[in-house]
Amino acid sequence: MHGLILVQLQKFAQQAIGPAPWREALAKSNLGNTAYSAALAYDDSDAFGLVNLAAQTLGIPLDEVLESFGRFLATELIRLYQRVIKPEWKTLDIIENTETFIHSAVRASSPGASPPVLDAIRISNNELQLLYSSDRKLCKLAIGIIKGLADHYQEVIEIQKDSCMLSGAPFCAFRLTNNTSKQDTQKANMANTVAYDLNATQSPTSFTQEKTISESSQKGSTEWRDFLDPPTFQADIGSIGHYRLLARQGEGGMGCVFRAIDTRTEKTVAIKVLHPKVSKDPTARTRFLRELR
Repeated sequence: MHGLILVQLQKFAQQAIGPAPWREALAKSNLGNTAYSAALAYDDSDAFGLVNLAAQTLGIPLDEVLESFGRFLATELIRLYQRVIKPEWKTLDIIENTETFIHSAVRASSPGASPPVLDAIRISNNELQLLYSSDRKLCKLAIGIIKGLADHYQEVIEIQKDSCMLSGAPFCAFRLTNNTSKQDTQKANMANTVAYDLNATQSPTSFTQEKTISESSQKGSTEWRDFLDPPTFQADIGSIGHYRLLARQGEGGMGCVFRAIDTRTEKTVAIKVLHPKVSKDPTARTRFLRELR
């Protein structure tokens, strides 16, 4: 296993569990050496040991940890391989070219890393068939990476799995469809979202005339969850694109302000979100945009 994966897995666990609890979990485990170099290759048992420990510590199924980690890992992979990613590429383009531009380079530089073999067949601009083959059978990690790429590029990618190695098939077969044009208008989305650095002096915590969390009803909190994408980590309240939503800061008739983490930069930010129920109202959108200036 490539050391980069292990380094990022440690980073993921620290964010999901907390630095101190994760260090405590490592100390109590029998994993031995847990200091890794991103330039070296390690035995697969190191990676599986870390993933299993994270699942046990979080109290969630192993498959959920793998998918969440894949989603987390996608942003780092984009950053590291930016030199081979063309500016016009999006989610399906990167997946189509991963074997040629990324995995081949990994095999050449780190013979012991052995990334999965990917065979991508582009059906159309919006559709791709992907065949995944690996002795590790980490297809859940691959699904997470696909979702993380979609988050980064603010796209809606439908994933259909036609066969799976975990069920005895010789490879996993996925059909990936870009449905961004059919994006659910009842969900909060990036087009109606703006982020502010919490360290900035002008960083807002609320909309005009909005109520604080203590004044908001529990019903309102539950209602907002219905409009958010599933959380990356169990402790989060949801997600929007590449933002992990940690807590609500306040809300009003037009929308809500969340404290969030931008997974591309790992900065904690405040993001204003226009409520999907009013996002199609021209007056509401005009007011929303005016308040952003």
